[in-house]
Amino acid sequence: MSLLGADCDLDPVFRDITLACHAPGALYSDPRLLEAEVREIFHKDWFCVARSEELPDVGDYFAFRIVKEPVLLCRDRAGAIRAYANMCRHRGVEIATGKGRASQFVCPYHGWTYDLDGRLKGAGYMSDSQGFDRAQCRLPELKVGLWGGWIFTTLNPDPQPFAEYLADFEEKFAYLALETLRVGLRIDVTLKCNWKLMVENFIDFYHVNVLHRDTIARFMKTVDLAYDLRRNGQVYVDEYDTGTLSKSGDLTATRIAALEGKSPRFSQAALLPPNMNFFVRPDYISVYTSWPLTVDSMRMSGVILWSRDTVEGPNRDRVVGEFKHMLDKVMAEDFSMVESLQNTAVSSGFCPGRMSRLERGVQHFIKHSLNRVLGERTAVHGAVEGRERGARAMSAAVLQYPLDAGGATVRVVQHGSAGPLVLFLHGLGSHADAWSQVAPALGAEGRRCLAVDLPGHGLSSKGPGFDYTLDGHVRWLAALIEALGEPQVHVVASSLGGLWAAGFAMRFPQRISSLTLIGALGLATLTAERRRWTAQYLREMDRESIADRLRRAVAEPAVIDENFIEQTFRMNNSPGAGEAFAALGRYYLERINDDMQLEPLIAVARSWPLLLIWGREDATVPYADAAAAAKRIPGCALFALDRTRHVPQLERPELVRGILSRQLRGEPLPAGPIEGGEIVSSTLDHTAAR
Repeated sequence: MSLLGADCDLDPVFRDITLACHAPGALYSDPRLLEAEVREIFHKDWFCVARSEELPDVGDYFAFRIVKEPVLLCRDRAGAIRAYANMCRHRGVEIATGKGRASQFVCPYHGWTYDLDGRLKGAGYMSDSQGFDRAQCRLPELKVGLWGGWIFTTLNPDPQPFAEYLADFEEKFAYLALETLRVGLRIDVTLKCNWKLMVENFIDFYHVNVLHRDTIARFMKTVDLAYDLRRNGQVYVDEYDTGTLSKSGDLTATRIAALEGKSPRFSQAALLPPNMNFFVRPDYISVYTSWPLTVDSMRMSGVILWSRDTVEGPNRDRVVGEFKHMLDKVMAEDFSMVESLQNTAVSSGFCPGRMSRLERGVQHFIKHSLNRVLGERTAVHGAVEGRERGARAMSAAVLQYPLDAGGATVRVVQHGSAGPLVLFLHGLGSHADAWSQVAPALGAEGRRCLAVDLPGHGLSSKGPGFDYTLDGHVRWLAALIEALGEPQVHVVASSLGGLWAAGFAMRFPQRISSLTLIGALGLATLTAERRRWTAQYLREMDRESIADRLRRAVAEPAVIDENFIEQTFRMNNSPGAGEAFAALGRYYLERINDDMQLEPLIAVARSWPLLLIWGREDATVPYADAAAAAKRIPGCALFALDRTRHVPQLERPELVRGILSRQLRGEPLPAGPIEGGEIVSSTLDHTAAR
């Protein structure tokens, strides 16, 4: 961190969003950081610089700068787009300025002349310059990438492959057929602020209801949006509900063909680093790029696309005029704020404040930018206690081995070698190590405790060859228990694993010794929104998204250790995992509500001890669902844990171990407060156990 000085604390920026702070002012005001950004970002990355239609004919050109580097785009005689360093090979004078059309480029200083393909055609009074070969002298050429009618270029002679750079963005927006649209408006504005502040502003929806309350906020349904955070700082909002940029918020132009049938309020947003913000509305696309001039000044370019019918039709002036009128209002509001931010960035009294969860996109970009210039960092957790508790979560297993059963090969993590069999099943997107703070102690008491990676998870087999529905998992569990050679088993299962366990218990009640459900699905139907959210997050398996979900699932994020995050990330991105999660996503969307187990559990009540363990602050499977179920299921006990969310086995492992130990020994669980929580129901009946 020497670049910004020892007193510039960046750790708070990299914390979980619920614990994070904004970046110190030096990020936006230190010239040394800008120098590093120029070197590590602007001299290496691809940049969106123009539209192909802006250079329609042979000889059309456009001169501009990438920071201090002069660049010249032109269309050559073969019709190809070329990019050159815009400097004469004699003394470096720029050979073209602005936009125009030329049959050749002539240096205005000494007259050296270049063809459209960059070759030096003429250089007066150079024939007697020894060793000078005009045929070997040409404009330095830059690489060009073309996509969707956009022109990209880079100063890097050996850049990341263009297709690789654009892969996620293309996945999201290829459907728009942007090459069919036309430029209706281009703007260029100079601002007195650091270039990153404008990039951040465009993905900051937190400010909309306040700053833009009299403009665009009037048409926006909510600013609490779902972010898809991708590699290399990319930010996507796949859909949100807002009006178009017009006086009424209603559409004013012909719809983009690809968006026919979409709601008139359909909107999307994206950030393609390092400097491109992208917005979709049903009738236009707007793209803004931010370019540093100095550490505290920048140039913003904007290009607005409409359908060809709009741009070439009789209503163009009205449509573009109304859009520009509203854009000027909104931008004036934004410009005043980013320039104010720049003013305070140099203040000795500036102390970065806490982030809101609505600023996940902003944080993602800031972290990426810092990683580019200062080296890769990971999230920081602060408290020593948190690190120690996380380390315990990854404690070594007694024995690990693969086991084939029911069409899947699964990893088994075993603690203890003799005694009653206790089977531990984890939740969606997790793995057997989630039980590593509970199973060892219970195994040491004289039990054979087996934590298992579910099919499609952890180190188990993955891919499309398994039936990822309830029926498929019930068949797998039956085969697994048969392979383990035990007539009966105690089952402890959390989240989605709880649904599979309850389903198995209903089909094979004679195989159950006791059943413990921890934050389990299956007791109450899921809303459509919840099912869509789950299906979406199953598609978001980048490291940061996984870390964010794990930490949001617990009351104290520090209990989630970096090693646990890394292990989960690697497992969830191993071969076949994507197909498994896609199948589970379809199950959530289409079938999960048909497989609720509350009524069947009521029907077989008292067949064996049933214990529910729930965090009172569980937002994934609300505690209220468990409380309602416990009242309806005869012979059921509910252990409610204070200050706990969805993963009690990691958050309060000592309490979970204690209550499970008592249950497995057949001790009564009287109602009333106990350490860390409360036994809400005292009807647990151990005499029913087989």
